[in-house]
Amino acid sequence: MSRPSRRIGDRYVLGPDVASGGMATVHLGKQLGAEGFSRVVALKRLHQALAASADVVDGFLAEAKVAARIRHANVVGIQDVVREGEELFLVMDYVPGVSLSHLLTASRADADADAAPRGLPPVFACAVFLGVLDGLDAAPP
Repeated sequence: MSRPSRRIGDRYVLGPDVASGGMATVHLGKQLGAEGFSRVVALKRLHQALAASADVVDGFLAEAKVAARIRHANVVGIQDVVREGEELFLVMDYVPGVSLSHLLTASRADADADAAPRGLPPVFACAVFLGVLDGLDAAPP
């Protein structure tokens, strides 16, 4: 699933992948700076098969531009866009923790074989949903 780290541009190191979806793969990464400065970031890499489509690339960049304008605790910050050859990356804040998809999978696996899947407790599901709405409210019109 993961590959060895490699340099992206002059400021980033691409590390192992941590998630993948229909449009992109998110990698753990490192931002490098002067005097030994570094910090952990997430690098969202557009799938190579999609990078040939101008419409997909435009959508990917539009996402970055909108997200970069939002400053909210429930929205992952976009720090940079990097093109490396034919590859396109969004450099994002790294947010440690367990993903919602992992929690959903774990909650389904917790159910007894004879019982219906439990899913997330309603209070937790509502809290997540309200957090999403709060973050969306911060988006520009």
